[in-house]
Amino acid sequence: MLSTTKKSELLTFQELSILKSLTFNLSCKEIQDLLKINKESYETNCTTLFKKLGASNSYFAVKNAFEMKLLNKKECSSEELKSFSLEYAYSKINQLKSIQSDSKHMLWELYDLLLDFHNCYEDRFNRHTY
Repeated sequence: MLSTTKKSELLTFQELSILKSLTFNLSCKEIQDLLKINKESYETNCTTLFKKLGASNSYFAVKNAFEMKLLNKKECSSEELKSFSLEYAYSKINQLKSIQSDSKHMLWELYDLLLDFHNCYEDRFNRHTY
């Protein structure tokens, strides 16, 4: 596997686009349609991408890309999650503004907000991680 390097030096724009699409569990056909590329181009890009990442399939391509810091979780979060996070933060802005400067108090308030966010997220998306 190649050592950690800049994305732009290791992967082409097309390869990076395919890699990010793989993180969303999109099918080959969905990725081809999304990127407006034909099957042959997709397969060629995947072969090159997998070789660069030392991977034999899309699971290991994504796994290795995260390990090589070519991807980060924030950029691979679903738009639905990003939207929900922004809505939640906006709804709590006044509560955040009212947190006093006492660092212990601020830490506990932030902790409570994070727990509340986690619970709201699970309720909204019906995802239970325990």
